[in-house]
Amino acid sequence: MDLRQRISDTPGGMKIGVVCAALAFVISFSESSYSNIDGVVTWFYYDYAAMGFAAIILIGVVAGFRQNHSAHPARRAPAGYLLGLAAVLVLFAALHALRGLGVILAF
Repeated sequence: MDLRQRISDTPGGMKIGVVCAALAFVISFSESSYSNIDGVVTWFYYDYAAMGFAAIILIGVVAGFRQNHSAHPARRAPAGYLLGLAAVLVLFAALHALRGLGVILAF
């Protein structure tokens, strides 16, 4: 199976997940605050875009599995390829969720 056919057979939900995983590194809509009271430093950071993209990625993975299951058997993506792509997308969703919560600083 060549690359063009593999991309063509990839479910649309997974393709949206890949695009959102890349866009989340570029687009940011965040807020932060910092306070220092009696030497106690409190820092708050939340990136709404990263959290939104993480949710869209996970929805895309679920939709991709559903689309692949309902596709004609000749048009289904191979299970190993789909599971590998889903694993990578879930890792990116976790990364962006952690970035959105401020656990991992923005790049």
